[in-house]
Amino acid sequence: MKRILNILLWIGILVYVMVMLGLVNEKMGSVPCHSISVSITDSADNHFVSPHDVYSMVLRAFPDILGSPLGLIHTAELENTVGKYPFVKNAEAYKASDGTIHIRATQRTPLVRILLSDGGGYYIDSEGFTMPLSDFYTARVLVANGSYLDGVGMGIDLDEYQTTKKYKTAWEVYQMAKYIHEHEFWVKQLEQIYVHRDGEFDLVPRVGAHEILLGGFTDYVEKLENLYAFYDQGLNQEGWNTYKKINLKYKDQVICSKR
Repeated sequence: MKRILNILLWIGILVYVMVMLGLVNEKMGSVPCHSISVSITDSADNHFVSPHDVYSMVLRAFPDILGSPLGLIHTAELENTVGKYPFVKNAEAYKASDGTIHIRATQRTPLVRILLSDGGGYYIDSEGFTMPLSDFYTARVLVANGSYLDGVGMGIDLDEYQTTKKYKTAWEVYQMAKYIHEHEFWVKQLEQIYVHRDGEFDLVPRVGAHEILLGGFTDYVEKLENLYAFYDQGLNQEGWNTYKKINLKYKDQVICSKR
């Protein structure tokens, strides 16, 4: 009998909580939206998107949102609208009982900036998505230029889209940029990737007046590991301006040409 009473008590508590939540939601749903609060979670690192950009975007898409009851505003639609902005990685929206709509947006993180011969270009972000250049902000990241990098669409996931030579090349540049970004030494040492017509790559260092001939994409990690060992054991002793070219094209070899 006591067990049955306990069960009934908990059922009663659950029903009460559900009823109260329903009343709260009903009351909150009638509250008019009086403001939109926007925060950019990583604004200290990148400046592609401002709270004003997101605020204006929402008002353009939903011109009657201010003054509308919260119950008629769908946060999923807000998130979808803000998430379509090319510099936004994801967006979250929620309602507050005081009539405020809160929107939190996270920007995409560029790894490499592609420079095209016509003066245009685009970024590839940390997840392999292509994103356009901004008219208001330029990220200080690795740059890449050369052949087969033009004509790439924006908002493309390069991990899934490699139907042509240009997309495959952009994906290879992304893979190298991601590896460089993950290693502090290479972030400080390498500033540019150049793609030749034959699909081979050159790297431009920040320190040392030499060209780095990487060759094809295959085994690029091993080649960079060999170059790191050479830097550590060779150039630190002989001087960083001793060589004109460092050739990594051949497996397990670092071939240098002196000035």
